[in-house]
Amino acid sequence: MKTRIKILLILIAVFAVSLIAGICAGCSIGERTAQDMADELGLKCPVTYYANGGQFQVGTSLDQKVYRTVYYKSGAPILNIGVVNSLGQNLTISRDGYNFDGWEYCKLDADGKPVLKDSEGQVLNVLENGTADMKGSDGRQLLEQSKRFTAEPSGEKAFKNGNLVVEEGKPLYLAATWSLDSVIEFRLVTDTPITAKETGEDGVEKDVTYKNNDVIATREFTYSTISVDASRSPKTFSTHSYIQMYYDEACKDPLMPNARFTKPADGANITVYAKYLEGEWTTVRNASDVSLMLGEGSGNYYVPYDFSCGGSDTMFYMRTSGNFNGRVVGNGFTISDIAIGATLAQTLSNGATASLFGRLGAEAEISGLTLKNVSARMTIRGGAASIYALFSAVETGAKLTDFKVDGFDLQINAGSAMINNIQNIDGNYQTTSWLYGTETDAEFESAYGGVVKNATLKIDNKQVIGGQQ
Repeated sequence: MKTRIKILLILIAVFAVSLIAGICAGCSIGERTAQDMADELGLKCPVTYYANGGQFQVGTSLDQKVYRTVYYKSGAPILNIGVVNSLGQNLTISRDGYNFDGWEYCKLDADGKPVLKDSEGQVLNVLENGTADMKGSDGRQLLEQSKRFTAEPSGEKAFKNGNLVVEEGKPLYLAATWSLDSVIEFRLVTDTPITAKETGEDGVEKDVTYKNNDVIATREFTYSTISVDASRSPKTFSTHSYIQMYYDEACKDPLMPNARFTKPADGANITVYAKYLEGEWTTVRNASDVSLMLGEGSGNYYVPYDFSCGGSDTMFYMRTSGNFNGRVVGNGFTISDIAIGATLAQTLSNGATASLFGRLGAEAEISGLTLKNVSARMTIRGGAASIYALFSAVETGAKLTDFKVDGFDLQINAGSAMINNIQNIDGNYQTTSWLYGTETDAEFESAYGGVVKNATLKIDNKQVIGGQQ
């Protein structure tokens, strides 16, 4: 047992000295260089690791050097940087946007020196220890990150048979090899080409035109899975509105909020499609967006998928004034569970007129949309008021295409107040107009079809006077 402990202590000492020597390579302490220190300790076998576009890191300290030279004793196993060693220390090497694929032997020239190249592919002269002379005059190594250089790999993997050992008189040169990391690639889907001013790498602003299937942005993977917020635009254009991300170019399969992707094992890219529409559009994804759409009564609105408003009434009110002249593109999706006054009934003053959308204006367009499970509780404060379910009036020119309401529960607390569009004759309520605000509901349905089904009307929570299937 004592012998094994002694060997372990020696290995720890050798490792520590080797690491110190490696970090200090190319430096000097007083008149003694790292080479002098290595010689005194009997570490006569240099191994130079070239980052090849990456950078070294020891612990939490990021080293910007483009290479690292470590000195070893002859016959000693050398460090496989990037792999956790026997002491539990991880000397990592990293490169943005790439996966580290291990070490290869460097390709050597006729003099046995590694073939080193600058960023333009030009072969560089090397110093005695096999590192590049970046200054070219004073024989010192220049390790600035902005002047990176790479070693040319030979194609033969190192460390392929366990630990690699080094021998005196046979310096080793190792080159890091890399493969591109997986990225999420955002491709463009748009109704028209997009031309926008962008600043290039040269700092000059110019017009750039994008068409369908162009890559507009990428995001590198850093973990095994990545969450993508489909509501956030990967790129902003002044002439187009970002709508939604989709899994498919046809935009039939939308990404839900905070969709997660698993990083491909083969490094392949993942493609998602970011859809844009020309002009100003508001995407309707949640209860707040629905409240905005109903409240504003104008603008362009786009529904990208089915969702529920949760039955909460904190954001919703029946419209009591103004026209709805908005354009709503529902894409065949359903918005469900819109509740108005579910906790405390919305109160109407004398003479008010209320409905979900208000007065449907001549410029209004609603297409491909289903509202499901809409409920409203209304109280008339005094006097008289007019209360309708969907619209309080409809102007000629309004367009409704494949627009449906499945389930509308309207409850009115009238007390002694009058409901102008519902007659109370000796306690019996009669009406031919409480859904659409036209002279009669039948008149509306003759022009637009039966939009509302499964509707119920209750007054003072005790008498159902209307319903449609």
